[in-house]
Amino acid sequence: MKEIINKQIEIEKQENDKLDLSLFKRKSSAKSYKGWLIGEMKKAISDNNRDVGAILQTCYKKYLEFDEIKNSAYVRLAKWKGKSGIHIINEPEKFIVIRYRKFDKFSEPKEMRRTIMKKDVNLFIHALNLAKKDAVDGKINTKYICQEYCLLTNLTENNHNKPLFDINGFIWDSWFSDRFLHCFGNDILGILDFYGVILYNGGTSEILKRVVDIQECL
Repeated sequence: MKEIINKQIEIEKQENDKLDLSLFKRKSSAKSYKGWLIGEMKKAISDNNRDVGAILQTCYKKYLEFDEIKNSAYVRLAKWKGKSGIHIINEPEKFIVIRYRKFDKFSEPKEMRRTIMKKDVNLFIHALNLAKKDAVDGKINTKYICQEYCLLTNLTENNHNKPLFDINGFIWDSWFSDRFLHCFGNDILGILDFYGVILYNGGTSEILKRVVDIQECL
């Protein structure tokens, strides 16, 4: 009988040693799952229910592991999507635009570098201000900005010798289907978004700051 009691005491001590009592010093909040777990662990320890406390502690630590993995995935995704997916090197006469692109769902994002002259950025700023007349609810369709850029630069054909204008006006498909022009326009609008001149959402741009030269933002 004495031997059984001693074994029970020994088992309880081993279980107690597994509990990280520092967790129970943290403030709990039922507003989050993590806070609820801490609260339930505190309650279990207060009720001297070490088994439940140990189980809840395991759940808590596993939750932290999964939360860290999830947050890391969001960070990795953000590196090549949205604002944080563009890195810009500012040089005296030009920008070096660095993006990351996945060529298929199984590949790692690859670095893509393009050079954008500041004179072209300023021409796009001029085009943006001219295209403001076509804005709907403050948002300017990208095709109107590209149209104004072509008019300013006398650009009449894309890189495949397809006309950018006909009797009906600007041919958006000729710009959009030209990979160079398409990426060129996206990069410049990305630069303007990066420096807070516009809010660029792919298909539309909203002017946030009225400027005439990109140097005003650097």
